[in-house]
Amino acid sequence: MPEFYADPAPIVRDIAEMIRPPRRVSVSECAREVVRIETPGGYAGPWDSSLTPYMIEPMDLLKSRRHEAVVFVSPARTGKTQALLDGWLAHSVVADPGDMGLYFSTQTLAYDYRKRRIERMHRHCPALQAKLSPRKHDTTIEMVTYRHGMILNLGWPSSSQLAQRDLRYVAMSDYDSFPDDIGGEGSAFDLGKKRVQVAMSAGMALVESSPKRAITTNQWTPDGPHMAPPVAGGVLQLYNRGDRRRWLWECLD
Repeated sequence: MPEFYADPAPIVRDIAEMIRPPRRVSVSECAREVVRIETPGGYAGPWDSSLTPYMIEPMDLLKSRRHEAVVFVSPARTGKTQALLDGWLAHSVVADPGDMGLYFSTQTLAYDYRKRRIERMHRHCPALQAKLSPRKHDTTIEMVTYRHGMILNLGWPSSSQLAQRDLRYVAMSDYDSFPDDIGGEGSAFDLGKKRVQVAMSAGMALVESSPKRAITTNQWTPDGPHMAPPVAGGVLQLYNRGDRRRWLWECLD
C-alpha cells in the first residue's frame, strides 16, 4: 500500500518567520505600505502621512537606538493614535517583531481599542492578517500571538499589568488620564520603561497624550527652549525631561 506523509513545507515556513531578519524600513514608511484605514462612514484607504506630516519624526524615532522613550504631546484628534499606536504596531508585526504592551487608562478602553482598531486592522490589512497565528487559542481578549512568536498584550495602569513582563515595546495612550502612582510603585511611565530594559537599546517606550493637567503656578521661567509650563504630573512633566522638540508650522503669508 502507498504511504502518505505530512507536508513539512508549512512547518518550515512558520519556522522561517521566527528567524527572518528585521526589515530596514522606518515606521512611517512601513505604515504607508501596510496600514489600511477602514472607518464606517468615513475615510477608507491607506494611511497617508501627508495629512499629518508632523507625525513622521516621532514615528521614526520609535526605532532609535539612541533614545529610550518617545513622549508626544498634541491636541485631541490630530492623528496620533493612528500614527503612533496603529503604525508602530504594524511595523513591529511586519518588519521588526518583539513582544509589545499597549496600555490604556481603563480596562474598557483597552478592550475597545482591540475591538475597534486592532481587529479592523487585522481584517483590512493583508500583511498583518498573514502574520496572525492560525491557532485560535493563541488569541484572547487581552493577548494576540503572531506566527513569528511576537505577543501583543493589552493592559491598563495597575501594578499587576505593569510587572513581571519582559517586553521590547511599550506604548501608553492618553497618559494624562493615568494615575500618578501605580500601587505605590511609581509612575506608569517609569514602570513601563523597566519592562523594556531587557531589550537594552532595542527596547522603546512611548507615551502620547493631550495635556489635561492644571498648571501649578503662573510665576515660572522657562529653563531652556520649548519648555512646557509646570503641571501636576502627566505628559508635560515627561516632555520636559526630554530634548523638547516642537513642530513649527511655516507661515503661508
